[in-house]
Amino acid sequence: MSTDTKRLGDPLAYHQHPKPGKLEIVATKPMETQADLSLAY
Repeated sequence: MSTDTKRLGDPLAYHQHPKPGKLEIVATKPMETQADLSLAY
């Protein structure tokens, strides 16, 4: 693999592994039932 090809692939690998994406949004309250969702709104 040439250095140019490696340089182009590095950002893709960085954002793909171990989990795809840059950000993750996690709920702070339970959202398992309709009642849980109703309380949130």
